[in-house]
Amino acid sequence: MNRAWRRVAPRNPFKPGSIASPEFTALAALTLLALRETVMENTLSASPDAQLLLAQSLASDAASDRALAFDALCVAAGEGDLQTLRFMKALSEEHFSALCRSRDDASGGEGFTPLMFAAYNRQGEAVEFLLAHSDARQANNQGESALHLAARVGDSRSVALLAPHSEAGAVSEGRKTALTEACFGGQPGHLECVRVLAPLETAVSIVSGRPRETALQTVVRLDHLEHARVLLDCAREAFTPRGDASAEELCFTQAIGHKSWRCADWFSQWAAPEALQAAVDKNGREKLPRAAAALEAQALRSAVNATQHGSAIRGAPVAETPAKPRRAPRIL
Repeated sequence: MNRAWRRVAPRNPFKPGSIASPEFTALAALTLLALRETVMENTLSASPDAQLLLAQSLASDAASDRALAFDALCVAAGEGDLQTLRFMKALSEEHFSALCRSRDDASGGEGFTPLMFAAYNRQGEAVEFLLAHSDARQANNQGESALHLAARVGDSRSVALLAPHSEAGAVSEGRKTALTEACFGGQPGHLECVRVLAPLETAVSIVSGRPRETALQTVVRLDHLEHARVLLDCAREAFTPRGDASAEELCFTQAIGHKSWRCADWFSQWAAPEALQAAVDKNGREKLPRAAAALEAQALRSAVNATQHGSAIRGAPVAETPAKPRRAPRIL
């Protein structure tokens, strides 16, 4: 059970600070069970009691009734239960849209919206359905939007859906953007999220605990080579330094410092020969095979050039091709 799912578990009526009464908890359990039976039978008229209870909770102004409907909506969003979402929307689209913009601010909640529950649980279809009724720019108590959460878990489909409706480059309280959330993950889904978000976040991205570290420096430190290559391909201008060194040279220097050998070996193509030789001498050929091969090739070229240069200085005669002797004319 992940962190997001625990937030929508049934509340304990005897927990201090809970807004639910014992009667409300029983009503909530009855409604959710009846609603589940209705959805399983795939008909809106299968359980009139479920329709009545949920319709009353949707339309009611009482806090307990609205909490019941909100819990049911969050459960359906977290599970990706489209049938339940469509059922609730059909009962009252107006109240359904209002609940989609509500936050889990009850005791123990962290300010999640139903859209955030769907994004955090990788429910792309539910994200697409809820997006028309939600505000993707809403943030939870940590300043994270649904886009932050989708990028953190590496759900590239949800990231592609949420990105056009979210604020690009928005920074959470943990000093992370959606791009840097994706940069911390090393799975293929995170790489696709980086591919989607990198062209949108052209400004330098700040990450948690490292106020001067860019997204490119983050992936190099974590040795996520594919992420680094995508960042340079999609947003090179955002990471190009002002000095003489190129972004690749700086990546090589940082990778050596963090012992990120995959990144160090790849970016060694742009390193200065002196830095390359020092890195191979210190860390060994096994960790930097590309760099070692480049040094060998460079040494071979230098030896050939030195040989040719030395021959020219000593004035060694250049061998000439002997002329082919001409045949004497035949005398008849």
